[in-house]
Amino acid sequence: MPFDLIIDERNAPAEIYVPGVTEITTRVDPGKGCDVPLTDDAALPSLRLDGFRGRQTHRIIFYGEKSSLAVVLRPIAEKIGAEIILVTGESSHTRIEEAARRACEDGRPAVLFYFADFDPSGHQMPVSVARKLQAFRDLKFPNLNIKLYPVALTLDQVRSWNLPSAPLKETEKRAAAWKEKHDGHEQTEIDAAVALRPDELRAAVFDALAPFYDDSLDHRVADVEAEWRRTADDALQDHPDYEAVSERIKTAWKDVDDAVRKLHSEQREAAELLESSIPEAPELPEAEPPGEAKPALFDTNDDFVTSSRRLFRHKKLMEEED
Repeated sequence: MPFDLIIDERNAPAEIYVPGVTEITTRVDPGKGCDVPLTDDAALPSLRLDGFRGRQTHRIIFYGEKSSLAVVLRPIAEKIGAEIILVTGESSHTRIEEAARRACEDGRPAVLFYFADFDPSGHQMPVSVARKLQAFRDLKFPNLNIKLYPVALTLDQVRSWNLPSAPLKETEKRAAAWKEKHDGHEQTEIDAAVALRPDELRAAVFDALAPFYDDSLDHRVADVEAEWRRTADDALQDHPDYEAVSERIKTAWKDVDDAVRKLHSEQREAAELLESSIPEAPELPEAEPPGEAKPALFDTNDDFVTSSRRLFRHKKLMEEED
């Protein structure tokens, strides 16, 4: 099997940058050209309607304690125009203050959906965020209007999605009360839902969204816009001066099109005529790195034995041979 057919699905996609190589060439630049509409109809006045976009009733915020949630939440956030904030563990005051500020500037009521592990810490995290929002409302943002809903993980989700569980840490002081409250179940990480039950997790997200997001709005906005465009286009063409101005524009377009074609033709001919005057490209100066290279850990110019000995000594934390 060719090696390039093997796809790495073990790790997240790597970020790779490979600089390109520019070939040295010479030519005569014919000069700036001119662009005109392709047809005379394209030169005529047309309608514009900018910024006609539906606005949902609420600002939606997805907040989670694991970056792995992005696989499920980011496509949804991009589709519906929601904000997404994924942190590691307990959220900082800074992230919450930023979210609260954006929600106030937005002007709409905000809804924050929280995603965390099913364990005592994950249960506490939305409470901590709510407390910080409460404090920011009182201290900085008196107009903050936000509701917080834990969405996942719950005990019902863990069981119905058949997710694996693990014992709580021996140092977890809340373990006894937690297990008593949840019929002996200990903990399940939300990563398990992302990896094993992404469709069910997406469904839970859309169930939570239903009271706050109108998924038919974009279609209805598009229908209203299309109807307006039909009506406005008819009105534009029914204007008593439309036919006269259209003829003047078409005549002007023909004159410009002829002139531009002549200009481009002259430019091409001039470039071809002058091509012989170009000297060869200058000799490219060679790079002269100022530093002195240290011995490499591996060098393909070395023979196999020399390379292997150097790698062996490095692995064994031995000093380099003279």
